[in-house]
Amino acid sequence: MPTRAYDYGHFTFFLVGCTAIGGADEFQDQTDDDECSSQRCDDGLCPKNACSTDDPPGSTGSSGPGGQGPIETPADLPPGWIGPVMHNTSPEVSECAEPYSDLVAVGYTSVSAPPASCSACSCESSGCSATLSFWQGEDDCEEGCAASRALPQDDCVDLRHVASCSDNGAKYSATGATVTTPTCAASNQQPTTVDVTWATVSTLCLAADAGASTGSCIARAGDVDCPAPFLARAVVYTNIVDTRGCTECSCAPGSCGGIIDLYEGNGCGDGHKKGSVAAPFADGCESFGDKPRARYTPDPGAGCTATPSSPTGEVTLSDPYTVCCG
Repeated sequence: MPTRAYDYGHFTFFLVGCTAIGGADEFQDQTDDDECSSQRCDDGLCPKNACSTDDPPGSTGSSGPGGQGPIETPADLPPGWIGPVMHNTSPEVSECAEPYSDLVAVGYTSVSAPPASCSACSCESSGCSATLSFWQGEDDCEEGCAASRALPQDDCVDLRHVASCSDNGAKYSATGATVTTPTCAASNQQPTTVDVTWATVSTLCLAADAGASTGSCIARAGDVDCPAPFLARAVVYTNIVDTRGCTECSCAPGSCGGIIDLYEGNGCGDGHKKGSVAAPFADGCESFGDKPRARYTPDPGAGCTATPSSPTGEVTLSDPYTVCCG
């Protein structure tokens, strides 16, 4: 068995294995862990009270060489902190096992949350309409009586029998037209979201008996700075705030521009058609006989146009817990 000599002033120590021979007994075998200190071991020889470095599997707080050492009593804790704790990370929630048997919190460090999917938007429209102004009298639109008649979309409207005009047998001429845009009602937006996922789950477990653990990690609710000497810091979040959604559907009324077909006869069939005018138009004089009818047809898409929704919001982490290890 090798023998080592250490000369400290007037005292000389001879060490055999891990036992001091001569002088005061200041060293012991490393396996004696009844008491601990943070001093380092040298070639199997440890100062008295040296710590074992065997922490439970998965712990982020080791009392290894040069570390803080275990928290033995509540008096060792900074005010407002709990400990010792173990910080386990895994794909799922971990079980708290002895000596870290008390569950403190379950949280996450990051999440994956795609934006919401927005439903298609549509519009209910009251429909476009037009008002035709016409002249009942001579073809030159100078002698006779002026009148107007509403033209609902796609209806065949008889223009005769105008109360303000006495001669119902006169010829008719179109002199102008206006259009009325519709009222639009947008569909309700119904966004869908997928579940939030995360790569790892953090489980914080507290030692029920500080003296039975070798951990050197402490924890506290909130996102706070670590007190010395527990300077290895991690923040986990125990909740999420999901604000994902979509903007509301909206609609914009179209111009309601189109065509007014003019007919002479008892209906609006092709055989009775006398001409067409644009809607809207002004200052015209388009003659179309003595049995006048008119039909207004708006251009395709002239009613209401839906505006698509866009995703909004996000998933954020909340309710933090700070873990600090020495």
